[in-house]
Amino acid sequence: FDGTDDRLDCGNGSSLQITGNKITLEAMINVNEFKSQPFAGSVIVKDQGSNSSGYMIRCGGNGSWHEISTPANSVQLNNWHHVAATYDGATMRIYIDGELAVQSSTVFTIGNASNSNLFIGESPGFPGRVFNGKIDEVRIWNVSRTQSQIQSTMNTILTSEYYSSSDSGLAGYWRLDDGVGQSAEDLSFFSNNATLGTSANPDASDPQW
Repeated sequence: FDGTDDRLDCGNGSSLQITGNKITLEAMINVNEFKSQPFAGSVIVKDQGSNSSGYMIRCGGNGSWHEISTPANSVQLNNWHHVAATYDGATMRIYIDGELAVQSSTVFTIGNASNSNLFIGESPGFPGRVFNGKIDEVRIWNVSRTQSQIQSTMNTILTSEYYSSSDSGLAGYWRLDDGVGQSAEDLSFFSNNATLGTSANPDASDPQW
């Protein structure tokens, strides 16, 4: 992702319209450049303009998710890190490389950003908040995964037991190993296949495989 206009558009399938009080977002990231603000580097984002609905995990100067931020230097430039954000109805947590980086107790309901598609690498509600670096192994769950669950799978690809049915809570899974073409396959049960860039045809806003 070039930090200017690259993104993956994963659509607005029903499995991505997560509401209630449980969610987990996971990805492998390798940051080339930190943006000036935490919110400016979008990793996984489904937001809706000034409306507070939706969910996101972002990486700018620090990590940020729903206004909870990790300490400075939690993520290093030009290094691969696994990042995960969870909410269980009472506590938000961010894990870096499987270790708890920050947590905050709060009670809220995840609002459905029903008018927005899910983007990887940019914000649908605030265009221009674009990630500069590499993103891999993106996973969205409609359950709150525990630290031990995150650690058990963060360095491996998910096996079919997680995506052969909807029972595991896996709502979207982009391995990003397709290698060619304009489509990134969602291996979850729900098949929210993503389009690279802004159209089904190659253009300047396509991230590179």
